[in-house]
Amino acid sequence: MKTRVFLFGKVYPRAAAPAIINAKVAVADGIIQWLGPAEQYPVPGEYAGPVALPGFIDSHVHLTATGLDLLAIDARRFSSLSDFLAALHEADREGEGLVRAWGFDPDNFRERRYPTLAELDRACPRNPLWSNHIESHGTLVNSRSLALLGISAGQPLLTGNDNQRARNFFLAAIGAQERERAILAAAELAASRGVTTLHAMEGGKLFHNKDIEAVLALQDRLPVDTVIYPQVLDVEWAWARGFTRIGGCLPLDGSSGVYTAALTRPYYQRSDSGLLYFSRAEIFNYVRQANARGMQVAMHACGDAAIDLFLDAVEADKDRQHPAVRHRIEHFELPRRDQVDRCRRLNVILSMQPAFDWFWGGPDGDYAATLGPRGWQNANPLGWAVAAGLLVAGGSDSDVTPLDPLLGIHAAINHHNPDQRISLEQAVAMFTENGALAAGLGDRGRLEPGLRADMAVLDRDPWEKSRERLKDIAVTATIRAGCVVWRAEPTGRDGQAAPAREI
Repeated sequence: MKTRVFLFGKVYPRAAAPAIINAKVAVADGIIQWLGPAEQYPVPGEYAGPVALPGFIDSHVHLTATGLDLLAIDARRFSSLSDFLAALHEADREGEGLVRAWGFDPDNFRERRYPTLAELDRACPRNPLWSNHIESHGTLVNSRSLALLGISAGQPLLTGNDNQRARNFFLAAIGAQERERAILAAAELAASRGVTTLHAMEGGKLFHNKDIEAVLALQDRLPVDTVIYPQVLDVEWAWARGFTRIGGCLPLDGSSGVYTAALTRPYYQRSDSGLLYFSRAEIFNYVRQANARGMQVAMHACGDAAIDLFLDAVEADKDRQHPAVRHRIEHFELPRRDQVDRCRRLNVILSMQPAFDWFWGGPDGDYAATLGPRGWQNANPLGWAVAAGLLVAGGSDSDVTPLDPLLGIHAAINHHNPDQRISLEQAVAMFTENGALAAGLGDRGRLEPGLRADMAVLDRDPWEKSRERLKDIAVTATIRAGCVVWRAEPTGRDGQAAPAREI
């Protein structure tokens, strides 16, 4: 058993622990054997970087979708709708087959509006178009795509069931080689951001079940470990394939950006209050079946009406829930205060995305536009959740916001509402040990003997940076199971890294 010794300027063993200055970490077979001051371990070590933290864990990633977006037109690059339409036209003129784009958000354009169907037809007269809304709960299409889908919407923005139908249809047409290329690219991106483990939300109506099989098939080639949450309703299908977790980002509702997050009150200056995609009977039965198999259930619930539905289902069957299993809510974006207390009582985990507030919070942001001048203030209420003692895991929801834990940490301590800000220690815990606990992984998330040697190496100490500059810290290397799987320098990763695995 060969031991490898890393030397760092300092190591933070966990979010709330003081740094060990001039530290060595001895690793064998991917496990930490010793960690402490360098002078106490008289074995030469290789210098690995200035600051090491436990490897980051992103608790909500659409891995396949993130990779496919890397291969498509990025609408976020354009400041005007006309420039975006010109890019679509160029792709339509040069290629044959589907024109793909992603990241569309009308608030990013000078025109601050959606394109018309006629504009999209002029941009893409030859080929079908599929352009994802930034939150994936809306799809822009042209007339050729509407004809392929058999949808007579008469307008280009599809939401609700039509959006699910369109996404599933187009993802089914993605070839195996392109899907593989996408997953590898997304995993490499994750490693470059200090991520060593991610919770992969794969398959389901908003995506395609081919994604699940593709991620599983590529495990030995990925630089990160994956915890797959199959986004399916068929509990027995998932159980037969060895999954102990189910649901992931399976949506109970949509998103506030396209007015489909399910609320118990109308949206600002509107009469509608969003959509629930499932009945009470369906969700109660789903949770009941998962409990019978001892499986963890995670579900997308943004609005307070969707959160009520999930908590009702959990509470109705709590006596049959395995004592070691904790269910979780993905997003918990627009809850009421009483729902925080109810989550604590039911021992429900929250998987939240601080960058949602970074991009859409504040008095001039998207939440204010859809929820009103006061309604935005307690969107993404990290302060409430952490103060209540809930287990809150941090994620990006990539491809919705960037796969970048340091940005998530920055957003968590800089929430637009000061009452919802949390401490740096709490924010780092969200993306390290809490991410491990949220998936029931006891072997990572902290740095100590006997645990996995997963480390994110940074160029600067987060505790020595101002709150406003935290996002500017850079990852210089990522170490997973004692192997350097990504390095900023040209030398790159180790020649042979241990195979990643699905957990």
